[in-house]
Amino acid sequence: MTWPTAAERGGGAAIAREEGTTVAEVKVKRGESVDKAMRRLKKKMDKEGTMREIRAHRHFEKPSEKRRRKAARARLRAV
Repeated sequence: MTWPTAAERGGGAAIAREEGTTVAEVKVKRGESVDKAMRRLKKKMDKEGTMREIRAHRHFEKPSEKRRRKAARARLRAV
């Protein structure tokens, strides 16, 4: 299965899928509840940083805002 490029989708703010990236996948085990499988999927996505990346791409962030945010994180870690 191939994914359409941003140009084929009409451009916009959509995130283009890069070659070689994988989608978080969890196979439900026999007798396992869906809730437990969902918890495993959420943990896996947190570990991979998937949701963080999606939130970061929701809107454009100016380079100066990125630097300011990065400096604030560094100050918090130093304390």
